[in-house]
Amino acid sequence: MERSEAKLPENPHRKTNKRTLSPPMGAVAPSLFVHDLFMMSLMLSGVAAGTAIGYVGRYGNSHAGWMEICHRLKKYCNRATASMALSYLSVVCLLLLLTVISASKSRQIKV
Repeated sequence: MERSEAKLPENPHRKTNKRTLSPPMGAVAPSLFVHDLFMMSLMLSGVAAGTAIGYVGRYGNSHAGWMEICHRLKKYCNRATASMALSYLSVVCLLLLLTVISASKSRQIKV
């Protein structure tokens, strides 16, 4: 028995790659760039929130009545500090990656 492949009707208004039926890369690239910027902003806000909580843990807050806890839990606070430093490093790496990608894409624009 012979197998037949299903064929989709061709839409003249949509440019697609015949082999993969995916939209052209020029239409996808701006939305991926915006997605990456959004993810970087989420990552930066998470790291900033973690830094704020770490600061309260290390130095306390006399107005709210929170005592510092890092003099009791030194190993935990040192690991949290290293984690925050690596998180900021990842944000910087993602920012550099986005800058390089956007610079290379802007050179491909024909005026």
